[in-house]
Formats: sequence, structure tokens, C-alpha cells
Amino acid sequence: LVTTFDPNDANSFMGDATALDTNLDYRADVSYRGLNLKGTGADPPWVGKMYRLTTVSGGDTTPANWGWNQKPTSLLTTFTCWPTPCTGATKVGPVATAPAVTVDDGGKFWVFFGTGRYYTAAEKVSTDTQWFYGVKDMVLSGGCTQSSVENCGMTNLVNVSSATVCTICAGNQVNGVSGITTLLGTTATTLQGYVMGKDGWYTTLPASRERVLVGPTLIGGVVFFPSFVPILDVCSGEGDSYLYALFYLTGSAYKESVVGTYDGGGGNTNVSRSISLGSVGAASQVGIHIGASGSGADGTSSGSGCAGRVTAVVQSSSGAISQNCSRPVLSFWSRYISWADQKY
Repeated sequence: LVTTFDPNDANSFMGDATALDTNLDYRADVSYRGLNLKGTGADPPWVGKMYRLTTVSGGDTTPANWGWNQKPTSLLTTFTCWPTPCTGATKVGPVATAPAVTVDDGGKFWVFFGTGRYYTAAEKVSTDTQWFYGVKDMVLSGGCTQSSVENCGMTNLVNVSSATVCTICAGNQVNGVSGITTLLGTTATTLQGYVMGKDGWYTTLPASRERVLVGPTLIGGVVFFPSFVPILDVCSGEGDSYLYALFYLTGSAYKESVVGTYDGGGGNTNVSRSISLGSVGAASQVGIHIGASGSGADGTSSGSGCAGRVTAVVQSSSGAISQNCSRPVLSFWSRYISWADQKY
């Protein structure tokens, strides 16, 4: 043991970690790790936090220099949640899984993670609200200097729980977020532009007892993760699982099909942000298979390959393997961007 980094959270335990090498020099510049913290007062039985542990610039190899005063600092402890089931400064749910991380085209670093627990019989029937978050880390982007454990916490998140996006539209492309009409762009009337001016986004998991038990998978601009809703029978491990596919910059569905579409009414065909995996028990983390183009439609299981070339694969606690055709929205493999001839 070289050293320890104590966040001073009594009655808690840390989840799995993810490390990030921001400048590709083979040294980690930051690691992220969620927290399960026993609630107090009017809190739910368990709440959580997401911590960062920076290793200074360029991956400092002296642990005494890491973090702030050798302490991890808060990326997200509370967030501005509205409307019901929460209002005002709301505590994050318990986080036991490793987050996914990436950098966007503007050089902003993002951290993606969900909340929820499933360790005891009492938690099987828990109706505590759980969430999924996409949070920008302004410490890595140079927008905040750590001077305490909490001063660089990102709390101002856009609620995209009710956002719907249509691919065939009779009216606005985006509905469900006040003042927003379009998905992509930099203006305040686009969801991307609105989120750009905030600390990130969050979405409430809609079903009663729904929670996230595994880490997300990020590829081609899409954040994939399964959620789980256990049945009420405390003697059974069964339940329903759902596969989410969210556009990483907005937390909503994308403007085109990723895992399918549905009739949104009023002449709209909406893009699905999630699909049901069925009553298969708890699903594993999503594995991605990239292959040749086939005929399988987005969101369906096909034995003849997928039209979008990507299959999202999960295995459930019942042993069933689910293969779901998908279509990430950005490039998901290496390729030539440019080339030049040089004569000597």
C-alpha cells in the first residue's frame, strides 16, 4: 500500500473505477469512482456521489500530489432536479458501477453513469427514484480549479426525462423540453445547444423499481446501458430488463433510428430511446459486435446480420443471450481522414 485517498464519507463504500488518459501518454490523468452512502434524515436508505481523483497534469507519478490535498473531489453530489419526483438540490442515487468516459468535439470531457442497488430483499421492492447522468468535467477542460472537495461539483443538469425526438415530424423535432424545438445545433432552441450551456444532462428512470446495475457502454456517439425492474416476489430473481440507447450530448434519442422507432401520434414517428428485453432477469453490461452489413432492422434480433453493422449483446441472469441490431450515429471504426503525397 502506497497511500490512501479518504473522502471522509462514513457508512459508505466505493464502486468500480474508470481511469482516463486524456493526452495518450500512457499515464492516467484522472479516475472516476461512484459511491454508495447510507442516507440520513429524510434521505432514501442509500444515496451516492461520483468522485474524481486527478493525478495533476500529465499523469504525475507522486501520489502525494493527487487530488486536492490528497482527497478525491466531487464531480456530482447533488443536482438541480425538477419537477416531481424531486425538486431543488437532490442527492444522487447510489453508484456501484464503473462509469463510461469520453471527450466531445469541443474538448469537453464527459462522464456517464446510472444509479441503483440490488443487494437485499428489501431493495428488490424499493421504489426509490433512480437516474442516469451525462456530466461534463470542467476540471479536465480547464474550466474549474479545485480548491476544495466540493467547489468543482457539476450540479446544473438539464432534465431530459420527457424529451422525445421524431424522425418523421408533423411539428417540432424535439418535444418535452420547454423552449426546445430541434435536436442538434448550438442555439438555445436546440437541445444540444441548451445542454452545451449547462453542466450536462440527467434522465429519470421511468418505471417503478427501475435501476441501473451495470456500467454503460459508449460507442459511435451512443450510450448503451440496460436497466432492471425486479418482480415483487422476494423469492424470485426474475424481472424485466430494458436496453437504453441515448445520444451522448443530449441524453435523448437521436434524430434517426438507433434501436428502432415508434408511433408518436399526431403524425410523428419518434425515435426509441429504449426497448424491452423482456422478462429475462437482470441483464449484463452491453457488449458490442461490429460486422458486415446484414438485413436486421434496428432494435430487432436477426440471424442474418444487422443493417447498421452493430449488434448490442447482453446476457441475462436467466442465461438468455439477447442480440439487438443497432445503428450508432457517429463513426465507430478507424479510417483514413486525409492523406498527402510527399516528394523527396
